[in-house]
Parts: sequence; C-alpha cells; structure tokens
Amino acid sequence: RLRTDLRDLAASISVITKDFMEDLGVNSLDQLATYTLGTEIGGIDGNFSDTFVSQSFTSFDGSLVSRATPSVRVRGISGGATHTRDYFLTDIGSDAYNIDRIDIQRGPNGMLFGLGSPQGVINQGLIKANPQRNSTTVSTRFGSYDGYRGSIDHNQVLIKDKLALRLAGVYDDTRYQIEEAFKISRRGYGTLTYQPWKNTVLR
Repeated sequence: RLRTDLRDLAASISVITKDFMEDLGVNSLDQLATYTLGTEIGGIDGNFSDTFVSQSFTSFDGSLVSRATPSVRVRGISGGATHTRDYFLTDIGSDAYNIDRIDIQRGPNGMLFGLGSPQGVINQGLIKANPQRNSTTVSTRFGSYDGYRGSIDHNQVLIKDKLALRLAGVYDDTRYQIEEAFKISRRGYGTLTYQPWKNTVLR
C-alpha cells in the first residue's frame, strides 16, 4: 500500500485499465482472465475445468454457499489467487461498472503484503467520487442469445473541491446457447470523497 512506481517493483504486474476492458468488451474478471498473461479462469466463461478447486464454502449457519467469484489460476498453480478490493481481502465478484482498474500481481511476492496466495494478488481498484466536476455516463450493450446490459455512473459535486458523491448501478442479463444457462446481475454502488484540507482526503 505504498506509493511506488511499477518500474521499481521486483514483481510481474499487469495493470488493466477501464478503457482496456471496454476495448475488449469484458465486464468482469471472469471474462478478463482469458486475455491476461499467465491467468486462467474456471466457471462458465472460463478456459479450464477447475474440477479440483471447490467453488463453495460453508457459511456461519452451516449451509453450503456457492462462491460469487470463480477460481482464477495464476502461473498454473491450483487453488486460486488472492482477491482484494483496494487491497482489502474480498469474496465479492467483480463487475466493470464500478471498477477503475485491475492489478494482477503474479508470483509469491504477494505474500509480502500479508496472508496471500503464492500465485499472487488480483486487486480491483474501485471508482472514486471526484469533487472537481459533475459527470454522468450511461451505457447499454446487447449480446448473443438476447443478452442485455445497462449501466449508469453519476458523479455529483456537493461542495466544490471538498465533497462529492458518486453512484453507479448495473443490470446485466447474460444468456448462453443452452437456454437453461444464464447469469443475472443487479448491483448498486455508492462512494463519497471529502477533502477538508489540502493534504487530507477521506473516502
């Protein structure tokens, strides 16, 4: 979590920007992992079977719950990479509607930053509110087999250069050749940025 230039880090790191994800037409890490270096993804959008990795875990009440994020295999090692959001551990599935960038750090250097997989760390950098200007982005996409996706991202300045609110939402209905297979996502996200003094920012 230190501000260090990538060129000064002795690790294999790929930085995937939001623009690059839009160019590829991918909406999540599930789809992105098939295009990035040294990564493979299990699940319905994946490129390996992932039959040796459990896709479920036991919840607090003892019931079996499916994981929201399929296993990502990095460097050919089974077990899955460590997933983080702004460098905090997470099991929340990724979606491009609230992601600014994805950093894929390959290799055991990930263990230098706490308890992490020897495969490395996959970090989702979330979008942040901007107290400088208002902005709104609306997008729609139509896919194969009558699939549809719509998203909105609005940044509102509440106090110029001091306080801003950003809200984002998405509805994604992904369909496949087999009619019984589908994925529906309804998500919302909100974030505040408050800058009371020049060198202090609260998010």
